[in-house]
Amino acid sequence: MFNFPKFLYHLTPAVPVETIEFKHKRDNVELKAVIWKPKGPGPFTLIPFDVGLQFRIWEIPLAAKIMARSGYAVMGTEYKRVEIAKGEVNDFINAIDHCYNNFSFLNKETILVGVSMGGATMLNIASKVGAKYDIKAVIAMGPFADLARAYYYTNGYLGAHNRIDERARLLSLYQKYAFTNPVEDPKEFFIRSPLNFVKNIKCPVYLVHGKKDEIVSVDHSIQLYHKMKELNKEVYLTIFPGEGIHTPLKFKSMMRRFNFIGFARTWNHVHKLLNNLRKKKVNHEKN
Repeated sequence: MFNFPKFLYHLTPAVPVETIEFKHKRDNVELKAVIWKPKGPGPFTLIPFDVGLQFRIWEIPLAAKIMARSGYAVMGTEYKRVEIAKGEVNDFINAIDHCYNNFSFLNKETILVGVSMGGATMLNIASKVGAKYDIKAVIAMGPFADLARAYYYTNGYLGAHNRIDERARLLSLYQKYAFTNPVEDPKEFFIRSPLNFVKNIKCPVYLVHGKKDEIVSVDHSIQLYHKMKELNKEVYLTIFPGEGIHTPLKFKSMMRRFNFIGFARTWNHVHKLLNNLRKKKVNHEKN
C-alpha cells in the first residue's frame, strides 16, 4: 500500500537516524518518551514535537525522522493526562528538563514544533519557559487560536457529518478531551487559548496552515498572526492549498481531493524552515 509520509521521508537527505527511548517521572507517574537524532555525538538542538490528539509520536515516527535528518534531536513524550492544551504542557516541560539533564549531545537550544492541538501546546510552552530553554522558534502547523470557537465548530461539524467520516472521528477527540465546555467553564477555555498567551512569547513564530483545513479552519492561524502583529511579535504565516497537515493519510482520500499537494508542501516548508534555522545558527557561530 502506498505510504505518503514514507515517500516524503525518502525525499529527505539520507542521514542515518538513531532512536533513544527513555522514561521520565511527573508526580510519581512514569511517562514514556523517545528521541530521534542523527547518529553522532552532536551537539544537536532539541525539538520537542507534539503531534496533537490523534497519535503519540512513536506511532508515526517518520515525521520525527524527517526533522532529525535536518540535524536535530526530536523528542516526543507520553501524556500523563490528555487534556487539550493543558495537561500535556507540563508533561513536555518535564521531558525537556529530563533531556537537558541527561543527554550530553544537546546544545541547550530549543525549537518547538507542534501539529494542531500540539501547535497550541508548543505556543503555550514558549510563553511559559521561553528564556529557560533558550527557545529559538516555534513552528505551529494547523493550530487553533480560540479553543471555545474550535469547540463550537466541532459540535457543528459532528452534527452535520456521519461519525464514521475520517474528519468527524478526529474532531470527536477534541470534544472528548476538552473535559468541559465554554458555557460551564469559559475562563478555562480562555486560559487554554493561544490568543490569551501569545503576548508572552519572545521568539519568532511560524504558522503553517492548509487553506481548506476542515479540522481547524485557516482563520485560526490568520487570527493568531494578526494578534501577534498587533503585539509587535515576530510572526510569519504560510498558507498552502488543500487541508494541509490535517489531510487524512489515506491514499484514496488524498487522490479524491488532491490533498497530498498541501500535505507535502507543508512538510517541505517545515523542513526548509528547520534547515534555514540551523544554517542561521552556524553562520552566527562563525561570526
